[in-house]
Amino acid sequence: MVVGAGPAGSVTAALLAEAGHDVLLLDRARFPRAKPCSEYTGPGSEAVLARLGVLPLVGHGIGQRLRGMEIHAPNGARHLLQYRDHAGPRSGLSLPRADLDAALLRTASARGAEIREGFRVGALQLADVSDHVDNGPPPSVPAVHGVVGRDAKGGTHAISARLVVGADGRHSIVTRALGLGRPVRWPRRLGLVSHYRDVPWPIDHGEMRVSQHGYIGVAPLGNGVLTVGLVRPLPPRARSLGSPAAALDQALREYPDLAARLARGRRVRPVHGVGPMAHAVRACGGDGYLLVGDAAGFLDPFTGEGIHRALRGAEIAAAAADRALRAGSDAAAIGAEYAQTRRALFGAKERLTAIIQLFVHAPALMNYVVERLNQRPVLAAQFANVLGDLEPPARALRPAYLWALLKP
Repeated sequence: MVVGAGPAGSVTAALLAEAGHDVLLLDRARFPRAKPCSEYTGPGSEAVLARLGVLPLVGHGIGQRLRGMEIHAPNGARHLLQYRDHAGPRSGLSLPRADLDAALLRTASARGAEIREGFRVGALQLADVSDHVDNGPPPSVPAVHGVVGRDAKGGTHAISARLVVGADGRHSIVTRALGLGRPVRWPRRLGLVSHYRDVPWPIDHGEMRVSQHGYIGVAPLGNGVLTVGLVRPLPPRARSLGSPAAALDQALREYPDLAARLARGRRVRPVHGVGPMAHAVRACGGDGYLLVGDAAGFLDPFTGEGIHRALRGAEIAAAAADRALRAGSDAAAIGAEYAQTRRALFGAKERLTAIIQLFVHAPALMNYVVERLNQRPVLAAQFANVLGDLEPPARALRPAYLWALLKP
């Protein structure tokens, strides 16, 4: 069973169903539905989308290819991050989440998963720790045996499953029910996202503009639509945010030339807010459960890695779940293997992302880094490929590389 039909959930369900398992995919929403998201991913996601049969849709009704992302430092310096591998230039992908999610949901259904939209999971079915018969202490996280929830008509259902995959985002019911959340003290940021139409955008790339108080990303989605996503410190009290639309308009004053350009078009989607954006868990798998996508942890969207992590995380989650279920283990030992695989795949990128957050929080450092990227194009190209998930991120963490890029 998979809870949450975003990219991570739909891909996990599709791959498990294709492997021959009976899969039930649940989501409280009805699709297509809007989702706050930067809607941009690097070229490293292409291979996964191609394997799923979704990539051919990009540029033919869904999304747009972009030459790269241009970073604007607070002092006005700019650097265009472009991607290239042995075969030549590669492009980033700007993907409307409503269309991407719907396409991946159709893929899951076509590969055999049963879909139930409008089903709200409210609790998990958990093992009674009082039944623990060993001499040792009971497990800190009880085994998961299924979910309890309500369908679209209000009917209550208890559904048993050998494995429950939590793919239901930052505020995952699976994470909360198991007490797996881990507080993140830094960075604590708010995200605001909307769409604009008919804004003049003659360039073939997106922009990430860093200011004294955060940053704003803009990426064309095709068909005359732009995604505009703002990230800034979370207000001390949630009530101080006020209207998300008013908060976005106020923040745009820090980017006057961009605000003037956006004013030539029109906002065509309500402003959605998400915060705090950073989310961490103390375990991403255990007896009868797995976490994938944002439910398994998220830091910040500056590098555009959310969609890529969802897609690749779903692939390794499905592979680990398939092996455990075939072995008849009821996923009891799945947590350690899955966590180790996730660390090997994402650990270095997470460390690099944390370093980048230091630059984003310190305008003088961001100014310095952008100037060095402009001065050292070969090293800058390697950095772009790492951010685009074309090269191993560990390369950008080597002391020799960091010194060569950042030295005076």
